[in-house]
Amino acid sequence: MANPNNPDDSSDKYIVFQMGAELFAASLLEVREVIETQTPKPIPNMAPYFKGVINIRGEIIGVIDLRERLGINDKSPSLCQLVFETASGPLAAIVDKVLSVIVMDISTLERRPNISQGSDRAYFIGVGKVGERIVTFINLPKIVSGESMTVSP
Repeated sequence: MANPNNPDDSSDKYIVFQMGAELFAASLLEVREVIETQTPKPIPNMAPYFKGVINIRGEIIGVIDLRERLGINDKSPSLCQLVFETASGPLAAIVDKVLSVIVMDISTLERRPNISQGSDRAYFIGVGKVGERIVTFINLPKIVSGESMTVSP
């Protein structure tokens, strides 16, 4: 719960972004920065959703296509990338566009909607309404945690 005495407390703030026709949100604390889309340099023998690396102010950062990782087939032009930290270092996630930052009480989310239990959903937090739209809340660092991004040649 956000501290009412500190309006800058971002513990309940989420960044809402769009991929295709779908809206997603991630904790504002997970996102280090939002940058304009940069074309990554490909790295051989990586998972299909790992697009390569970019240079941000001298730091080499891996790039994943979050749309491809989450199975979103709509390839709208990407306007930005979300940079976030993982256990193995920073990553940039390709998304279509960032819409807003919202304050959301995480306890109001539906955490167990009727979704397939067979697939890995460790990154899934829940779904909630923002205005009239349904938004999927995800944990960005868990998108790739425990998963190898390399493939056998």
